[in-house]
Amino acid sequence: MHNEPIVKWFLANRRQLPDKPFQLGPGRYIAAPEKFYRNLDIDIAAGPVARIRGRIIPRQRWQPMLEDLAALKRYADSVKTPSPKPAA
Repeated sequence: MHNEPIVKWFLANRRQLPDKPFQLGPGRYIAAPEKFYRNLDIDIAAGPVARIRGRIIPRQRWQPMLEDLAALKRYADSVKTPSPKPAA
């Protein structure tokens, strides 16, 4: 479940993600980033499949969650400021 590269990215970078509201994409405003991240954590923990009455079925939320993570990574990459170069 944590083998998706985008999931690994999120888990590794979660503490550095924006804590102020931000525009994730057209019509997608994240007013409460911590709540958004918590919901992503819940979806990741639930994994890509569910077991219902002994049957394993794909979770319908998994693919949209991966798309949310990809959009979040694009946003985070777009606002990342380069590290200052050390003085020579």
